[in-house]
Amino acid sequence: MSEVNELDELFLQMKEIDRSEEAKRKTYQQLKVRTMKKNRFPTPLFVTITVIALVSILTFNILKPDTTSPHTATVVTNDDKNIEAVTAVLQSEFTVPNEEYIRIQQNLDTKIDEMLQELPESNEGINLTEDIPEVAAYQELVEKTYKQYYTANEFEKLMPTNQAFRYHIWTTKKDVHYKMKISDIQVTKSENENTPKNYDFGAQVKYTNNAGKTSLHHIKGMAILSEEGKIGKFTIRDDGGIQEKIYEDTMEQ
Repeated sequence: MSEVNELDELFLQMKEIDRSEEAKRKTYQQLKVRTMKKNRFPTPLFVTITVIALVSILTFNILKPDTTSPHTATVVTNDDKNIEAVTAVLQSEFTVPNEEYIRIQQNLDTKIDEMLQELPESNEGINLTEDIPEVAAYQELVEKTYKQYYTANEFEKLMPTNQAFRYHIWTTKKDVHYKMKISDIQVTKSENENTPKNYDFGAQVKYTNNAGKTSLHHIKGMAILSEEGKIGKFTIRDDGGIQEKIYEDTMEQ
C-alpha cells in the first residue's frame, strides 16, 4: 500500500471511530511525523496537496470545541418544576423515620405537657406562640421541608391542619419504630384542557412494623399546581390502608 493510500486509510478510520481527544491528538502527531518524513524526498505536487489537505481537516476536527460539553444548559420546563414539587412532598411524607422530626416533635410534646401541668384548673387551653423555642424549631423544620413547594396560602394551612408529617406522628412514641420507604413515584399532568394545573400521582410504599414484618401499599392522589412549582392543593385519595395499618400496629405496643 502506498504512503498516500495509507494516510487515506488512517484518516477514514479516524472519521469513523469515536475516540477521546487525547487519542486523536496522539494520532495527529503521528501523522505529522510521517508526513514530515515523507516530504524529505521529492514527491509529486498532487501528493503534497493531498497530505496538506488531510492534515488541515484532521486539525480542524481534533481542535474544534466540543459541543457536547457537560456544562451545556438544560432547559427546565414548568412541568418539570411541578413534578419536582409533588415528588418532594411525597418523599418527605413517606420516608420514615425522620430523626430530625422525631427529636423536634418530642421536645415540643414535652413542652406542651409542662405547659398543661402549669395551667390553673379554670383554664382550658394553652397558647403555643413563636417565642417558645420548641414551637420555633418545629416551624423552622416545616418551612425547610415544605415551604418551597407550596403556595403561601396553602403553606399556612399545613401546621393548623396537621398535614405536615402526617404519617410520622406515631414515631415520637418511645416503643414505636416503624419504617416506610417510597418508590415508583409517578406524577402525571392532567390531559383535560379544563384542568391544566392538575396532576395525578401514585407510588408504592413499603411499610415495616416494629416486629420487622413488611407490607406494600399503593398510594394515589391529586395535586393542583396553582403557581409554577407551587402546590395549591395536595390530596391523598387512597393511601392503600397504610395509615390504618400504622394505627393498628401502634395500639398493640
